[in-house]
Amino acid sequence: MTLKISIIASLVLQLGCTNNNLTLVCNLPKSLDEVSGIAHTNDHQSFWMIEDSGNADHIYAVSKSGEILHTINLDKSAKNIDWEALTTDTNDNLYIGDFGNNDRKRKTYEIYLVSSNNLITKNKVSPEKITFSLPKKQKELDFEAFILFNHHFYLFSKEKSKTSVWKVPNTIGTHTASYVTEYLFEEKNAKITGAAINMNQNMIALLNHDKVWILKDFSGADFFNGTILPLPFNHNSQKEGLCFSVDDHLYITDERTKNNGGKLYKFDLTN
Repeated sequence: MTLKISIIASLVLQLGCTNNNLTLVCNLPKSLDEVSGIAHTNDHQSFWMIEDSGNADHIYAVSKSGEILHTINLDKSAKNIDWEALTTDTNDNLYIGDFGNNDRKRKTYEIYLVSSNNLITKNKVSPEKITFSLPKKQKELDFEAFILFNHHFYLFSKEKSKTSVWKVPNTIGTHTASYVTEYLFEEKNAKITGAAINMNQNMIALLNHDKVWILKDFSGADFFNGTILPLPFNHNSQKEGLCFSVDDHLYITDERTKNNGGKLYKFDLTN
């Protein structure tokens, strides 16, 4: 066997081992058909979840058995135009990414901040708001994924075979997003629907319907200058929610379509 064939065979074997690492944790409540974002707080006892456009302006605390433990209603200042992603900071504050833009018609985007002090004690909150737009002459984009890194949000555009990365400061107010970089995937369909960064801030996961890409060994915010490892699920559904629990596990949700989806999965990165 030649060296090239040996390397390819080894990679196929490694990727094949990952296909069985997507395991079912629970079925999500039938009232949550279109979960688009998921986040963990530091207690790791439950998940926060949201749904996207057409659904209520609510965030939900959901247990690992699929039970809704708490519901928070956001007031009219945080209307769900198209909530697509969730993330947290080190103080367990929760950020809702209202930046879905399927028809490419919206000109401004929002990120809502819900203080950790309000997550359990309140049933209705008035969040703080970060508003941003893209630079003039830049075509509008659809975003469904972001991370919080070095006091900035980094958003990943949802496009057929590439993603562009845009930066917005984690500061209440109105901003113009800054272009960072873009990456052209080898896969034909690589629409990014979720993103997450681990607690050590040295590993990023990007999600689409049938795989994750793990980004490691990057320098600063040039996330694609290090190791990029695609890991397939051997399972295709409308996966949109993604978060790290600990560095070697991901949690993933998919939307319910007929008899498919509406589940919470765990993906093991250690094998």
